[in-house]
Amino acid sequence: MRPIFTCLVLATLVGALAAQAPGPVGLPPRAPKNEVLQGMPPIVRLAFRAGPTTRFVGVRRVQSEKNVFTQRVFKDGRKIRSEFLDGSSKGTIIVDSGRDRRIYRPKQNRIELMPGGGDMAGLRPQMLLATIERERMSPTISDGGFVAGFTTQLATFTRPNAQVGVRMWIDPSTGAVLKFDAFRPDGSLAAHFEYVSIDYKSAIDPNSFTLNMPGVKEVTQKELVIEEARKLGLTPVILNLPGYVLTHQHVLKRKESQALIQLYRGPRGPIMLGQTLGNLDPSAFKERPKRPHENVYLWKSGRETLVLIGELSIEQLQQSSRSVTAAGS
Repeated sequence: MRPIFTCLVLATLVGALAAQAPGPVGLPPRAPKNEVLQGMPPIVRLAFRAGPTTRFVGVRRVQSEKNVFTQRVFKDGRKIRSEFLDGSSKGTIIVDSGRDRRIYRPKQNRIELMPGGGDMAGLRPQMLLATIERERMSPTISDGGFVAGFTTQLATFTRPNAQVGVRMWIDPSTGAVLKFDAFRPDGSLAAHFEYVSIDYKSAIDPNSFTLNMPGVKEVTQKELVIEEARKLGLTPVILNLPGYVLTHQHVLKRKESQALIQLYRGPRGPIMLGQTLGNLDPSAFKERPKRPHENVYLWKSGRETLVLIGELSIEQLQQSSRSVTAAGS
């Protein structure tokens, strides 16, 4: 195993983290989210405030880092159901009630349970607003043309270096975002979707936002951490930090290197816990764009190396590492 390469494997996941709370103690306070939103153009305020009330059925094309696929979407306020119609995840169903999320994966014949967090295609209002504020993006409004048959206004958010960070095509009659692009600091595409059809008047069955399938096993994120860690020959561990919730886990594979990644949401912003076999070179983290106030703390545990990444001080991350404990059985 190549230590620096493995470190870069872990580092590629950091870009997915988006701040959801003010930074650590000692840093300049950030403006409250409602204050940040108040300074936005009216069409942007409409888009962010319409999320809890918009209602529609639509079909959209989604592009992630690796895949392009089609989803049928049912949205009723904070509740959203996404059905994967094609691609490698065909048959997958995601139901988010606003409080919790359930993901049916047909290949594994199981339902994964996780905290609610909004639309997984990239439009999560609080996280998006926090990213715009943190990266000091400035909005400009222009004609967005037609999307899914509706006229739109285009909100383009640029970073201080004039690089585009976010683009939102907004229906001014409803506030619905019909097309969305998000770009990383290096210019690569982080998220994209575009509705090809949308119906604001279609009836939605209330049962669309339930996902109960007899005979299908339900698993928690903690159970998945234990399962994946054992597959990789790792000791199953979790972050037992007060106020923090495990929101997602997955295995990152790059050639011969593999790492187990856990993402946590909490009062001091998101924290990523990474775990892999072998050694990591901390200097490798300097080879990617660094987020404001973000730090990395690495430590060894037997033959494994663990890493915590978050917008906390090194001392806070080191202290948090003491809360990484065995996940149990």
